[in-house]
Amino acid sequence: MTTYKEIVGQKIRKISSNPSEAQTGQMWYNTTVSGLKALAISEAWASGGPMITARTGLASAGTQTANVFIGGQMSNSPNAPLNTVELYNGTGWSSNPNNAPYSASNNCGTGTQTAALSWGGYPNVSTTLEFDGSAFSTGGSLSTGRELTSNNIGIQTAAIAASGFQRPGTYPTQTEQYNGTSWTGGPVVNTPRYSAAGAGTTTAALISGGIEPGQLTATEEYDGSSWTTVTSRPYAGGNSGTSGTQTASLAYGGNPGGAVTTTVAYDGTSWSTKPAMSQSRAMMGSSAGGSSSAALASSGAAPTATEEFTSSTNVITAGAWSSGGTLSRSPTTHSGVGLGSTPAGVYIGGVSSPGSITANTELYNGSAWTSGTSTPLNIGYGGGGGTSAAAIVLSGEDPPGSGTTTLEGDASSSWTAGGTRNNAAQGFTYAGTQTSFVTVGGAFPPSYSDTNKVEMYDGTSWTNSPGTYPANTSHGGASGTSTAAIFYGGTPGTQATAYNWNGSSWTAASNMIEARKNMAFNENAPSSQAYSIGGTLSPPAGHSNVTKYNGTTWATAPSLGTAADKSASGGDESTGIFKCAGEYGPGPIGNQTEEFTVEVLTANVKGFSSS
Repeated sequence: MTTYKEIVGQKIRKISSNPSEAQTGQMWYNTTVSGLKALAISEAWASGGPMITARTGLASAGTQTANVFIGGQMSNSPNAPLNTVELYNGTGWSSNPNNAPYSASNNCGTGTQTAALSWGGYPNVSTTLEFDGSAFSTGGSLSTGRELTSNNIGIQTAAIAASGFQRPGTYPTQTEQYNGTSWTGGPVVNTPRYSAAGAGTTTAALISGGIEPGQLTATEEYDGSSWTTVTSRPYAGGNSGTSGTQTASLAYGGNPGGAVTTTVAYDGTSWSTKPAMSQSRAMMGSSAGGSSSAALASSGAAPTATEEFTSSTNVITAGAWSSGGTLSRSPTTHSGVGLGSTPAGVYIGGVSSPGSITANTELYNGSAWTSGTSTPLNIGYGGGGGTSAAAIVLSGEDPPGSGTTTLEGDASSSWTAGGTRNNAAQGFTYAGTQTSFVTVGGAFPPSYSDTNKVEMYDGTSWTNSPGTYPANTSHGGASGTSTAAIFYGGTPGTQATAYNWNGSSWTAASNMIEARKNMAFNENAPSSQAYSIGGTLSPPAGHSNVTKYNGTTWATAPSLGTAADKSASGGDESTGIFKCAGEYGPGPIGNQTEEFTVEVLTANVKGFSSS
């Protein structure tokens, strides 16, 4: 019998704890628990960032970590066809600045995020579009205009569209093949159908399921010259998502009388059951360039929700918001100052009703809030940053006017006066630390109109910067330092504009996905970890939407559990982000806290028998 040493080249080691970075195939004996250990395969779906626009019947291309969705039909009223394009980066969705040349639903696609192909659609569309990751060009037309052909077979320059639906009610049996310029006819399929799940290449393709007009389980393989019927899929239905190749693919979801969560795998011979998706869905976008171990499913019958399937030796815990400790203050407040991080957070001041402002300070340890040292004056619509032990707090609304006071200190023990601001304001946006801080805009008395003024603090005094903000604004968001920050959103109305600050001047950044104001924001995080949390969109109301700026573009992030605006926040991806207080819904002011943790990978270590 072959030994482990002969296979791997070394004996099984005895160690007292599991290795921090175990390798696939490695085994060891854990002396602490007296057991043989190794990495085991884990298979599961995990949540990804939500789509911007809920849609069904769309073209998709790419992988689990680099995907593109093109067109489709709005899932909600007025259920109109779309020409918008969204890009997925493995954690969230962003808007592509260039829309498709025409609005289409029931179109199909394949390829990669930077070399995608979209064709057909409702009703009997023959148009083909090529996408290069940014812009579209028109390719050759289908010989027969149709919708809901097989999808996900091939690449932009070598793709297959099999069967489909041609109105008013026929099911073409023909296959068409694209060579990067034009479509040409190919062999007919054995079972005509529409909405079949496709996978593979132009010389090794697979289609399964579909509708004609009943729900099908029929599966066929293509070898480049003909279609052959093979083992039927375990469940019937059209409009499934797919990922992989002819000999290693996944099919998931679909609607055999209603959307389902079913996931199955094909190995070139037989089908097997895999873990189900968490949400039922059909007519979704999926991952043409993915694999049987890394697939994507988004939108479809599950509004904007995204899921990722992974088969690996890691267990994936998706990034998510969860409930935290409850603030103890009464009455509850909004528009206070948040700073620090999840294990050492601070919430200062806040507004309970017009003209009613508090100086209360509370400290957060990651699970519960306790009383800190109240500030010498009430703080509402102000600002602040730094850490619990080295905090800076700026007054805002300080009845009967707006304040200019700066406070520095340890939130758990004492506060001292810092330099006086040159300009009284409330609702300004801010970023930085106790010794290096910047404020932008705000509403200035006596008219309380927005301004574009920028002030810099060096730990001692404030100076007006000649580099004024590109627009008058207040109630926006920011993240970064006094010399490297992004400022975004805010008034007038609700804005989507964003600008990078280098300590002296401004340059335009990518616009936000949604115009908003009154959001919570993690001002002390790097600008590449800027989170816009909840806030007021249009129409005015608290929202649960969260978006992240990665230093280049904005993308969706996991949503809050409860919609809120005028909340406070602090932290970054390494320490954890918290959001607390605010107005909810719109509606009552609350004491709730939510905590955000980014996606985490942990080794799937399992015990094995030595027999």
